[in-house]
This record gives sequence, structure tokens and C-alpha cells, in this order.
Amino acid sequence: MIDEKKVKGYALCMIQDPTEPNLIFVGTEQGLWISFDNGISFQQWKNDYPSVSTYDLAIQEREADLVIATFGRAIWIMDDIRPLRKLAAEKGMLTKN
Repeated sequence: MIDEKKVKGYALCMIQDPTEPNLIFVGTEQGLWISFDNGISFQQWKNDYPSVSTYDLAIQEREADLVIATFGRAIWIMDDIRPLRKLAAEKGMLTKN
């Protein structure tokens, strides 16, 4: 069951990774949120990303980059989401290899 109380703000956009369906990105007026377990739980993505209105998301397939459009016409690029795909394949659980 999804806990809506953990995501701040209303959703402006959402994209599910076509390569790893467990990986979902959601843009809200409070920033970028990420799920590694197909939307069951979300956490806010900080990592130098501001808590700004996030209006659109696109995955650039060839380079595996997430392109993010924010309020104020800013564009952010999350370079190479393949490590996030690997984490999502394990539903957010880190495992030892």
C-alpha cells in the first residue's frame, strides 16, 4: 500500500523507467521523488537537487540519463541512472555480491 503522507506536494509529472519498471520518478511542487519498489514507497531525491517545482521528466535511452525540467525554465540532467536501475532491480535493497 502506498503511503501518500511521505510524498510532499501534488504530483506534476511521473515517469516509469522502461528498462526497470520498479524505478519510478515523480516530480512535485516540492521537488523530485523516487521509488525503487514500483511505487510502494517514495523518498525525496536530494543529492544537490533543490526542492523546486519539477514539471517534466524524460529518460534519454542511449545515455541512460534522466532529463528534468523545473520551474523557471531550468533543465537538470541526472547522468547515468543505471546504478539506480540496479538498485530498483533489488527493490531498493542493497545486496552483497
